[in-house]
Amino acid sequence: MAFPSISTPYRVSDRLIKPILVAETESGVTLTRALGSASKREFKLTWPVMTSANKATLETYYNTNAGGSDTWTHPDTATSYTVAFVEDSLSFESVGGKYWTCTLRLKQV
Repeated sequence: MAFPSISTPYRVSDRLIKPILVAETESGVTLTRALGSASKREFKLTWPVMTSANKATLETYYNTNAGGSDTWTHPDTATSYTVAFVEDSLSFESVGGKYWTCTLRLKQV
């Protein structure tokens, strides 16, 4: 099952993550090394205005898929990623009537 077909996020932030190990020796020298060879991405999706129907679809998707991974396609690059939700909650804020704001983060797995 792929990420639900709802309105395209207004903003997508893309962060490249390369895990590193940092250690300091007794003499004060800092040592670093990469943890693995692959970089991963984290995405922040923002909807400043989302309809109640899209909110309901996203809530259902979250309840079904939180804790697992799924395929998400970046709306600007059309690149598909296997991702998981970063947070263990999904928040919405009413912006009047039947409209909501939502920001969520996905991490490449």
